[in-house]
Amino acid sequence: MNRIHAFEIHEQSWCPAVFRNQLTEFLQFSAMALRIYDGVIPLIEKVLSRTSSKQVVDLCSGSSGPWPHLSDQASDFKVILTDKFPNLNSFERISTESRGKISYVSEPVDATNVPSHLDGMRTIFTGLHHFRPDMAKTILQDAVHKRTAIGVFEFTERRLYNFLSQPISIPLIVFLLTPFMRPFKLSRLFWTFIIPIAPLVALWDGIISNFRTYSVRELEELIESINSEGYKWETGVQKALLPGIQITYLLGYPVD
Repeated sequence: MNRIHAFEIHEQSWCPAVFRNQLTEFLQFSAMALRIYDGVIPLIEKVLSRTSSKQVVDLCSGSSGPWPHLSDQASDFKVILTDKFPNLNSFERISTESRGKISYVSEPVDATNVPSHLDGMRTIFTGLHHFRPDMAKTILQDAVHKRTAIGVFEFTERRLYNFLSQPISIPLIVFLLTPFMRPFKLSRLFWTFIIPIAPLVALWDGIISNFRTYSVRELEELIESINSEGYKWETGVQKALLPGIQITYLLGYPVD
């Protein structure tokens, strides 16, 4: 099945912030509750060790991605959250709860041109599929150009299993998890249970994410088309703890 770059609702400029934030907060909470990315910390620590870095700069963080949970597994590195549309309320809360392990940038950060002062391994969780190939290549080339490491991780995938299961599983998970999300928000309950826009947005964007996600072969084609002299790439697939889900990853880092 070929990659199809259809639109996701929450990334459109006309999407109200309340729905964008509600979706990214749900993605953050579900990644923690379902432990989707639990197995990637060894991959990240391997790259940090090879680059002698103690800091991760997370791009396209949404409402913080999986880092509130993953940071508990981290050894001795810190995380900086960034996004083009930063959810500052969520960023501030997560930073406070992390006791200094997680900080954030309050200004918008463009993943295609990350400021040089944000030094450390870059990570993108469930985010590269938002970009068309030319923009995705620019993101990777920027890391190469600035001699910094990058790790891309996606649990979405163009598999028949996803397309058959998600019309039921995504709304069900939204309904089940929303009452337990914190901080408590009446608006979150309203747009989930009274007027169910939130589960519909999550369903649409979830299915489209599968269509847009790059396969390992397509990731390899991206890196083959950029100037990567003095840089090493690794691609692969890793099974998640949750049955039926696997993580596609791309790692890149400068070498002497």
